[in-house]
Amino acid sequence: QLLYGELAQGKKPRGRPKLRYKDTCKTSLSKCEVDVSTWEERAEDRTTWRTVVKEGTASLESSYRNKPVEKHQRQKENNRNAEC
Repeated sequence: QLLYGELAQGKKPRGRPKLRYKDTCKTSLSKCEVDVSTWEERAEDRTTWRTVVKEGTASLESSYRNKPVEKHQRQKENNRNAEC
């Protein structure tokens, strides 16, 4: 009964729960290929952290730049294969 009962006060909001700041940091760091399990310890040493972030953002930016080029090449190859 407790699991399926209604809330005593207020309403439960629709959709997914709101993200915490830490959750958004983890998402961003994982996109930059930074180990999310040890990032807090690495951030304590500023020089190491600065290089880790700089390398991670460089790899993320290069992958963003290469995606349209790779997509264009795949489409070009698909068009060539369709014509043959």
